[in-house]
Amino acid sequence: MKIYTTVLLGMVLTTKAWSCDVCGCAGMMMGFGDLSLYPQNKIGVSYLSRTFYSALGNSDHFTQIEINGRYVISPRWSLKASIPYLLGVKQGLENGSFTISGIGDAQAKASYIAYYGGNESSNRKLTFSGGIFLPTGKFEDHSDRMLPQNFQLGSASWDYLLEGQYQLGEGNWVGMLQAQYVINTLNPEAYKFGNQTGAQLTMAHKFGFPKWALVPLVSVSFEHFSKDVNARGYYQYGTGGQSLALIAGAQIKTRNWLWTLRGGTNLMSNQGNYRPGPQVAISTSYLFNTSQKQISNP
Repeated sequence: MKIYTTVLLGMVLTTKAWSCDVCGCAGMMMGFGDLSLYPQNKIGVSYLSRTFYSALGNSDHFTQIEINGRYVISPRWSLKASIPYLLGVKQGLENGSFTISGIGDAQAKASYIAYYGGNESSNRKLTFSGGIFLPTGKFEDHSDRMLPQNFQLGSASWDYLLEGQYQLGEGNWVGMLQAQYVINTLNPEAYKFGNQTGAQLTMAHKFGFPKWALVPLVSVSFEHFSKDVNARGYYQYGTGGQSLALIAGAQIKTRNWLWTLRGGTNLMSNQGNYRPGPQVAISTSYLFNTSQKQISNP
């Protein structure tokens, strides 16, 4: 069970949702963060891609490349950080297309394992996390352009993340339930991105081999985006909504390397005039300095 806990779901660190005109493009939605809290440091890189189609004939395509890492302080405490590079292309405009690119909002997060019970073959784990999004991404006023005000690289505000995770492991099976809440604040341009709420259920199974392991996984995630508030104090037109997505993928784990491939599609979406297209995420991580300390409950 120990190697399985290592392998399970080395997903990208949580980012703010990036969904065209609905909730801006200061981040990218692709499931939740690193679901495995195995006591091991890591440094990794991830690639994410997502497309949205409008009923008016135009489309938005978003790409994110992110560098992320985790440092394990103790068997219960760990710190995580990430910095994304974003590329957004809005096509189908009257004057052609419009592109933005650059550094997005960096994130720092601390996680604490509040409860761990059982053994390597059958265990339960409850984890709480809190984080902050730093305003490292550029925010420009689009009021004089034919562009959504939330088509940005960053939010220009200090935003906050609360997250809870419950993991159940039985033999080679693992189930995981996550919930998160992103609190966005008012930026210097008097624009406020809507808060975001999400929940995700993941099931995975390990196939172990002498020197590596394969873990297929499937997730169902629900997200709700509150409407943005513009500088005039009104809700921004076309923002807000909710979606239900199905995500499937697999991981390959060797001694010090972890590779993940995931793809997803929306089962239900209420996101203004936009229809979400396919989403793809690829990540690789180097794992090092494994901690041999065991978690003990009072």
